[in-house]
Amino acid sequence: MMRRERVSLCGGDATSFLGERGFTLIELLVVMLILGLVATLSGILVIRGVKENRPVDFERRFVRTLRMARLTAINRGEPVPFVIDANTRSFRIDDEKGVSIPEEAEIKGDGLLEGKEGESFILFYPDGSSSSAELTLVWGDRSWRISVGILGKVEEEKASP
Repeated sequence: MMRRERVSLCGGDATSFLGERGFTLIELLVVMLILGLVATLSGILVIRGVKENRPVDFERRFVRTLRMARLTAINRGEPVPFVIDANTRSFRIDDEKGVSIPEEAEIKGDGLLEGKEGESFILFYPDGSSSSAELTLVWGDRSWRISVGILGKVEEEKASP
């Protein structure tokens, strides 16, 4: 009659392969160290990515608010100003709560109407047209040209990396 024996494919006897032998403390510490390094590096990369996207997010919000001002004028059936307030470093639609302009950002404009002290604005009319203006948004080495045409169309163009 044929006799069957347990054979280990990894060397040693079959019982050690089945789990009677555990990991050493050194092996566990090495694995924990590697996991800690991976978690730390992942966190750093995520934070760096968020910081690099701040200028783009701000530019998108600025343009979105300009477009919303036009739609608000059309819906209300009355002129609506998009206000840039240098005193509070913010922009807003009409008398709504303003959006803060970060210290790193600068907004320059040609063709803006002058309002109260420190305030400049673009006026959007109920027919969708506007008082028009050319704006430049600068954040560090990045900049965007934002054009608000007489017909109220808001166009953006990246001017630098």
